[in-house]
Amino acid sequence: MSGGLQSNDETEVWPNHHDISMGRCLHEEGTSAYSCLQSAIVEMTKYWLRNLPPSHYCNVIAPSILMTDAVHSSGEEIIQKSIKQVNNQRVVTIEEICNVISFLSMRESNCITGQVIHLGLVC
Repeated sequence: MSGGLQSNDETEVWPNHHDISMGRCLHEEGTSAYSCLQSAIVEMTKYWLRNLPPSHYCNVIAPSILMTDAVHSSGEEIIQKSIKQVNNQRVVTIEEICNVISFLSMRESNCITGQVIHLGLVC
């Protein structure tokens, strides 16, 4: 099986799996679970958009790295490695996400729908 677990024995793929969070396992290089989840959310958004009345709007906000407890607990080395993979080379803040939500809630943005708004695209 490519892109995910290579066998039924998780310890072969993630020998220290008891030391890391599930979120970090999903982000490990060579896994496809996280990418599949992202794609499912985008497709679900398109489905909602097709099935909602025209007066409704539906977008996805996709922040790159957000400093959560899980990210913080992964350690500084992992955080810095992750930041280097992001085009803006920094962590996205809650305030920035709120600013995007605020803008998308305004009448002036009502032509923006069915979009994935990337905040710090992972390269």
